[in-house]
Amino acid sequence: MNKQRRHFADHEKVAILKRHLIDKVPVSDLCDELDLYPNQFYDWLKKFFENGHLAFANGRKSKAVDEAKDQKIQQLQDKLTRKNEVMAELMEALTEEKKGNGELVDFAAVRATITIAQVLALLGFTPRSDHDGQQRGACPLHGSNAGTARCFSVNTNAHTFHCYKCNRSGNALDLWAAANRLTPYDAALDLCQRLNVPLPLLPSPTPANREEEPVATGSSACTIPGAFRGTVIHYPLTRMQRSSKSG
Repeated sequence: MNKQRRHFADHEKVAILKRHLIDKVPVSDLCDELDLYPNQFYDWLKKFFENGHLAFANGRKSKAVDEAKDQKIQQLQDKLTRKNEVMAELMEALTEEKKGNGELVDFAAVRATITIAQVLALLGFTPRSDHDGQQRGACPLHGSNAGTARCFSVNTNAHTFHCYKCNRSGNALDLWAAANRLTPYDAALDLCQRLNVPLPLLPSPTPANREEEPVATGSSACTIPGAFRGTVIHYPLTRMQRSSKSG
């Protein structure tokens, strides 16, 4: 009657081969102990040596894969850094251009448009408690890291905040400006860009049209209305005209 062959897992086969190769246990003893056929054992041994080089190759491959992965991560980080720098430069240039054009931000409209919940989401604020729109948690301004910190109070209905530790308070725009050390103008511009909200602007003041400008005291020029409305032409007085005028 043929003996039923046992089935061994891969790690068990390696352990059996190790006992023979390292511990010098005879093959006959291992076969008797484990109910193995000798040809079965030598078949394992043959496969072990035929594929042993893969253990070293896999090690090199794994190291190469890790190095390639680290290099890719570093490249992405460098790319992100450059992108942030370019965005910062563009934002600064846009801000200066708007200031130069005399554009006036409608801060009341900004405060009415942007909620404090949106600002808290941008800051990554996680409330410890939330009851009827009244939230408490760690302050994102002075950096309280305690897991149970509740010094920062937010009213999401009134869109206001107050910290009982650093004693800072205000609205959504004030919170973003304080958290990022921005002026109110820059904070409004930054928030609107991040939230994809058009920047509310006040209408530009238009100078009143004038028919004439009074001649300054001591001026040697007269003012004559131009042919077109709002155009003023200055003609200098000659010496003879000044003499006749004084006479």
